[in-house]
Amino acid sequence: ALVTIFLSQRQSSLTQDSKLSDYLNEPVWSFHTDDPITSTPSQDGHTIYLRTSSSVLALDALSGKQIWRVDLPAEASLSMSPYIVDEYIVVSEKGSRIAVINKESGTVIWKSAIIDTALTHSVTAEIQSITSSNNTLYVARFDWDLTAYNLQTGQVVWEQNIPGRTNPYL
Repeated sequence: ALVTIFLSQRQSSLTQDSKLSDYLNEPVWSFHTDDPITSTPSQDGHTIYLRTSSSVLALDALSGKQIWRVDLPAEASLSMSPYIVDEYIVVSEKGSRIAVINKESGTVIWKSAIIDTALTHSVTAEIQSITSSNNTLYVARFDWDLTAYNLQTGQVVWEQNIPGRTNPYL
């Protein structure tokens, strides 16, 4: 898979009547990865976070150079975008797990337990939505539970069953 970043700046001499071709649309950099990209990249300042089928990468937004890479298998061929909160990146992982990564170093801080749905459900408890507030990470899974985790430690604060076949959005 190839990521190409384009520069779309207006030249200072352009007017309101300028055409699209008057914009500079030249590639600034490109980055190649051997794995398919599974989500829309996320950006925080000068860093772009990229999710592939087997890893999470941090790229310098100005140069396209890789800052770090963490090997974490994606939950599905289409994953949620990396969620940025404070000094962390939160990503979904295979087994309906959550992985929390330090966004500066790429160190995995914690991972949630694998959710084994084989015995009780025919669905995979796929992660549908993630949000956070006051050092708590909220994770909603399809046809499963809404779980609140301590953002820094990964300890489950509480879980709440949600109605069956619910597609939750936080």
